[in-house]
Amino acid sequence: MSGIMRKLRDETERAKFEAARALRTQREQSKLSQLQTQKRDQLQALGEVVWEMFETGQVTDSRLLTVCHQVQGVNQLITDQEQLLEKIKQEQPPEPPKCPQCGREINANDAFCPSCGATIAKATTPPPSLSAVPGVAICPKCGKSVRAGAPFCGSCGSRMTVS
Repeated sequence: MSGIMRKLRDETERAKFEAARALRTQREQSKLSQLQTQKRDQLQALGEVVWEMFETGQVTDSRLLTVCHQVQGVNQLITDQEQLLEKIKQEQPPEPPKCPQCGREINANDAFCPSCGATIAKATTPPPSLSAVPGVAICPKCGKSVRAGAPFCGSCGSRMTVS
C-alpha cells in the first residue's frame, strides 16, 4: 500500500509544480507583454520628437532625414487620397434629360416628348473618330453611323445623300 501512496503523493507534487510553473509563466509573460507595449509607446514618442525636430530643421543625421522624407512622402499620399475620397463623396448623379418645351423628364433615346409631343433635338455632330472609319457614313439628319453605301439611315429613316 505504501508504494501506491508514494506514487500518488509524487503525482500530486508533480501536478502542484506544473500548476505553479504555469502560473509563474503566465505572470512573467504578462510582464513581458507590458514591457513590450511600454517600449512600443516610447519608440512612438521618440519618433514624434524626431518628427517635430525634423519639421523645425533640427535633424541633421542622414538616416533620420531619409526616414523623415519617406514619412513626408507618405503624408502627401495620404492627403491626396483624402482629397480624392472627398471629391468622390461630393459627386452628384447626372441629371436625367428633360424636354426643352415642358421640362418633364424624358428617356435619352426619345425623339418626341411623351408629355407634350415636342420634338427632342438630338446632337447632330458626330464624334470625329466615326467620320474617319472606313465603311461607315454619318447620317446628315441624325448624326448616327450608317453602313457606307446604304440608301437610308437605319436610325431615322432619312435618305442618305450620294457623294
